[in-house]
Amino acid sequence: MGAVADDPEALSAFIETLGAKDPKTIVAYRTVLRAFVAWLAQQPGGQPFRMEIVTETSVRGYLEHLTALGRAPQTRAKARTALHRFGRWAQAEGLLRRNPVAAVERPTIATLAPTELTPEARFVIKSLAERADSPRLAALVALGYWAGLRISEIALLELEHCQVNQRVGHQRSATSSWTPTSSR
Repeated sequence: MGAVADDPEALSAFIETLGAKDPKTIVAYRTVLRAFVAWLAQQPGGQPFRMEIVTETSVRGYLEHLTALGRAPQTRAKARTALHRFGRWAQAEGLLRRNPVAAVERPTIATLAPTELTPEARFVIKSLAERADSPRLAALVALGYWAGLRISEIALLELEHCQVNQRVGHQRSATSSWTPTSSR
């Protein structure tokens, strides 16, 4: 998982400090940093790599470059995280006076509302529940579907979270208040 011989010395030293991290994290950080260094090499005065060219302007420029390439906000956020971690390390090592990423805002990642099941997905779920010939499974599928619950909410649902009578039902998760669900 270590650095490669042609990596800049600072990048190699940083990668070596990540030894206890998850191997996927190390690969992700190394990939981002190498791409950043390669992008810097294309900029005026960016070659050879030197720590003094790692500035807020260069970080912002790289993130703008990723935006221009059409990279998703999550990809840009991961790049910012890796660069921030590298900048924090470089500052602690005395290679930089301040972390150039500290003032760079994290890209906004829009959280999308869950979408409704397609008719095909509803057909599959209902068919599987029906073939299982389990009233309990059928009830769970119906509850989840009609109450608009997520799979994780159904999986964590406990009997004491439910209150049902002939006309109305209530469901409450461990972290939320009672939510009425009509049985009509």
